[in-house]
Amino acid sequence: MIAERAQKEWLIWHYTNEERGQWKKCNRCGEIKLAHNMFFSKNNTSKDGWYSICKDCRNKKTKEKKMLAKGEVK
Repeated sequence: MIAERAQKEWLIWHYTNEERGQWKKCNRCGEIKLAHNMFFSKNNTSKDGWYSICKDCRNKKTKEKKMLAKGEVK
């Protein structure tokens, strides 16, 4: 958990200060995140090569669907 957070923070620092990175806005949460496979999944059919929804939002959506299928209420 801590190592994953440190890795994300380092990636953001690196692509902000050392190397110019590509940034992308999530269509669901509206946050601007680094267009990197740590934050977005690859999508070969899109113009920029990334899904329009970040991994965090996609995982939340999947989790909600699974809970609804089991009959659990939020």
